[in-house]
Amino acid sequence: MLISSLCIVAAVMCRLIGNYNKEQSIMLAVIACTVIMGFVVINVSPVLSFISDMYLMCGLDQKYSSIIFKSIGISYITKFACDICKDCGENALSTAVEISGKTALMILSLPLLEDLADFIKKLTP
Repeated sequence: MLISSLCIVAAVMCRLIGNYNKEQSIMLAVIACTVIMGFVVINVSPVLSFISDMYLMCGLDQKYSSIIFKSIGISYITKFACDICKDCGENALSTAVEISGKTALMILSLPLLEDLADFIKKLTP
């Protein structure tokens, strides 16, 4: 509820300020989004700890949960950066950020693909 209220107040302020100074409006939006992302990270921390504990209880390798958490983080940060670029009217930069985020996800998933290939090799006679 607090985050929703903050978003509404920031959006109204950005709209009002944007009529007079577009740069300050964009800066306010970036600051508000950064504060909101901080709140989200703080609130999701217990959930991430619980999921990590579940991986340990199941005997799964910790690197799998690490890859999942990093992928989620990359996705959120990429989406945030794309939207800011679009708000600034920089569609080409938004596309570049999106491509770099997808590339980072592919690089991050390489260990999973390697483990999958090893698993398939073990199954093949």
